[in-house]
Amino acid sequence: MKRSIMVSAKSVLLCTTILSGIALVSHGYPVESYMDYCPAGWTEYNDRCFKYISGATDWADAEINCENIGGNLASVHSEEEYAFIRQLVKQADSSEPTFWMGLSNHYKADTWLWSDGTRVDFTLWNPGEPNKGGPSFGLLGNYKKTKGWNDLGHQWKEPSVCALRTCCV
Repeated sequence: MKRSIMVSAKSVLLCTTILSGIALVSHGYPVESYMDYCPAGWTEYNDRCFKYISGATDWADAEINCENIGGNLASVHSEEEYAFIRQLVKQADSSEPTFWMGLSNHYKADTWLWSDGTRVDFTLWNPGEPNKGGPSFGLLGNYKKTKGWNDLGHQWKEPSVCALRTCCV
């Protein structure tokens, strides 16, 4: 019996983009554009620039939007960095909305990868998370009272946070 699988062009583009970024990073090639300062509208923290995008989109479109402005959905590597990102969001929107970040299990249910290809070396999942059974879930930050992380289906529309590198070490 033959099965046919429908794959959207967006899914193929996203898969190719993320896998290309991971391959480049794993071979030591820089993925982002490097500069000595943050562009207008971005905020610097350590060696990266961050930008809150208030327009609600699904996870894949949020990642593509970040790529179109030179970055990726933000990866988070420490509690301090997450606190900075939450403060950035709060300054832009005092209601402290939830927002997309770059962690996704788009390819395999229990394998979480940052869209910028960096190592997953820090997580702040809310209790009981991640709790979705299959692939195609993205990371939603600022979730509920704990303001931790939740996995949510890619189809949900949320604001997002983009990041790009300012320099290379």
